[in-house]
Amino acid sequence: MNPLNIGTSKKIPKWWKKINRNPGLSNLSCQDHESYGDDKVYWEPYPQSMEGIKDLISFCEKNNLTFYIDGHSTWYPGRTFTIIIYPKEANE
Repeated sequence: MNPLNIGTSKKIPKWWKKINRNPGLSNLSCQDHESYGDDKVYWEPYPQSMEGIKDLISFCEKNNLTFYIDGHSTWYPGRTFTIIIYPKEANE
């Protein structure tokens, strides 16, 4: 079962391709097990510190993105969680 549509598409969202050219992106500790679906980016990281989440917030604010966190994860259930990232205007 995949209620979040995690990894249901191999198509990388166009907005993500633009942002992904940013060399600082790889410094985000929560960018792990990346997949795509519904024009969103899904990360399924292992536990994160407050600093890791602050870095994510800063990254999203800088790139006009937003995110939410869901406890469900398909990668390693019980050890990872899901961060769903998408452009602010997409759902606001």
